[in-house]
Amino acid sequence: MTLPVPSLDDRRFQDIVDEAKRRIPRAFPAWTDHNVSDPGVALIELFAWMTEMTLVRLNQLPERAMVTLLNTAGFQPLPARAARALLTFSTAGENVGRIVVPARTQIGSTSGGDGQVIFETEQHLAVEQPALERCLVEQTLAAGGVPAKYIERTSELTDDTPIVCFAGLASDPAGASVSASPRVRAGREAKIGERFDGDAIYFGFANSLANAVVQLVVTAHVAGLGIRTDEPPLIWEASTPRGFSTCERYDDTTMGLNSSGSLKLVIPADHCDERVDGHKLYWLRLRADTVTCERYQASPTITRPTFAAVGGVVWAAHAMTQPREELGCSDGKPGQRFRLSQRSILPLEHPDGLEVIDAEGKVDSGWSMGDFAGATAHDKVFTVNLVTGEIAFGPSVLDSAGRPTQHGAIPPEKTRIVMTGYRVGGGSRGNSAAGTVVNLRTSLRSIAGVTNRTPATGGLDAESYEQAMQRAPLVLRSGDRAVTSADHVRIVRDVRLDIARLDAREPRTSGQAFRLLVVPNVAVAPKDQNIDDYAITTDLAIAIERELEPRRLVGSRCLITTPYYLGVTVAMRVLAAPTAGTRHASGAAEPGGSLKERILGELYRYVNPVVGGPSSVGVRGVGLAYDTPLVAEQLEALVSAIDGVLKVADIELFRADARRELRCPGPGSRRIELPPDTLFMSFKHAVVVVEPNGTVRR
Repeated sequence: MTLPVPSLDDRRFQDIVDEAKRRIPRAFPAWTDHNVSDPGVALIELFAWMTEMTLVRLNQLPERAMVTLLNTAGFQPLPARAARALLTFSTAGENVGRIVVPARTQIGSTSGGDGQVIFETEQHLAVEQPALERCLVEQTLAAGGVPAKYIERTSELTDDTPIVCFAGLASDPAGASVSASPRVRAGREAKIGERFDGDAIYFGFANSLANAVVQLVVTAHVAGLGIRTDEPPLIWEASTPRGFSTCERYDDTTMGLNSSGSLKLVIPADHCDERVDGHKLYWLRLRADTVTCERYQASPTITRPTFAAVGGVVWAAHAMTQPREELGCSDGKPGQRFRLSQRSILPLEHPDGLEVIDAEGKVDSGWSMGDFAGATAHDKVFTVNLVTGEIAFGPSVLDSAGRPTQHGAIPPEKTRIVMTGYRVGGGSRGNSAAGTVVNLRTSLRSIAGVTNRTPATGGLDAESYEQAMQRAPLVLRSGDRAVTSADHVRIVRDVRLDIARLDAREPRTSGQAFRLLVVPNVAVAPKDQNIDDYAITTDLAIAIERELEPRRLVGSRCLITTPYYLGVTVAMRVLAAPTAGTRHASGAAEPGGSLKERILGELYRYVNPVVGGPSSVGVRGVGLAYDTPLVAEQLEALVSAIDGVLKVADIELFRADARRELRCPGPGSRRIELPPDTLFMSFKHAVVVVEPNGTVRR
């Protein structure tokens, strides 16, 4: 078997003619006669024939000549990309004062098969202890039936008076127990998916708790009956510029605020002050889950709640900062090249940079990374090859008249070239499992430990030679231009943004915009994901626009958006085998975990926009496809392959509204069709495991 001959450009005569005719209305609107007898069309066909002959010769170049051509055109393989992990730093106690973790603090991972994988924090983390100032309860009806928006509960923070968290859940206006009529809230009929007015409690702080891990210690009483204590219907939120945003809750020992204990909250990075009932403070809000709160028979009550910062969260990347490095002396000639001591360079970040130092020690730090194409002899720019670690200064190129033109300034002769700092790392090695980035390499005051509670993701190896050669014809064909929808996808993909899936849709009618359907990477485990995790962040949208704007055609438009998401609830009854193992359908062993947990884990993984679909040992799914229905037989085969499952006795699929967090009314089915531009995502699957003796396994 011979190697396939690479094709730099697969366009033929008719393709070139058609492309030229499509450009006529934009360049020459008055030219309307496109028949073959027209002289202009005859010239188009003549040049198309000549171009096709050139392409035939181009595709016959030997591989070495093609590589030389690519290097001359400035084509480079894509560099490695660093994995990122959200690290949680914890303190040795509660009364530690201010918590500080400097930027570029190094933490080692235990998951590296060929040595420790090093992560560095990307930002400076500083967390102050919370200063609680106010407590408010939001309710519809106050005592005596007088309407009231907020009830002051600040005085109860320092005494032993119990605070009723959700006044609307405690009783109806007549004092009857809500459990007698669970859908009545404060004398009115509640609707599924609606947040009951009054079912919220607010805690106001004098300082921001951004990126803090806050521990709440409470004295509670068994009052909130009728709930699952392992999954309490409670939602903690923080005030942000986007409104109240959900806080992650973990290590909860209060059983849904039914017993004395503690819980930990991760506060969003954009925690800000907000005016509530006339008080401009930094707020935390606790409300009942509107889908499941009717399980409550009475509101939970708490006494003497105390808040303390016991840690913080910060993003870290698989990278190591290299020290200041002297590269050599300039000879004053154009096109000079210097090589760093390390390879696999990550993109430079402030304050990384380059300095030129003369014989008297004067430092010129005004150099920056740039492009030689539009640079003049006075522009202090340089380039860095992130794969080889080579630094280049501007070349001198002959213009059409044969005169040399300098593109980019040249460091003066005998000056020293110094790189002030740079980072190395990246690659798939950095994709570490949860709980493995735990080795703090620098001693920090008050910090007792660190871990990544979610996996580190996003690490990609540098593009191989074979992959680069496959991508090269696409780049040479359209260059940096974003003409077709495929060009838009390629350009965004080339910069390796934090995107899991990217698809383009052509305009339905002339004049409409291209649509880029973006599915971002999600670091949350499939079971804990919600539709907000798949929103496009402002930073990601700006990064995509920055890449496309200088490359798009004049007059063309591109709409950056997300797919639609259709929630699916899988209701399943499973018969357990006499003995149950602990092996996934994919064949990967999992220590511990009940059979029900493993079935739910497979369902949440399979019905997922990013990692869903079939998987095998060492190969995860790539997400369920667009326009492909979900059928019960797929899920039956998935679950039946799990050790401990005898068979799937019954299964139904229900549609769910992932945005409103509710299951759509209507009967279940064995097949759900997808509307256009829509992806499936999981929504609160329900699994019942039946023992061989007929009892339901808890």
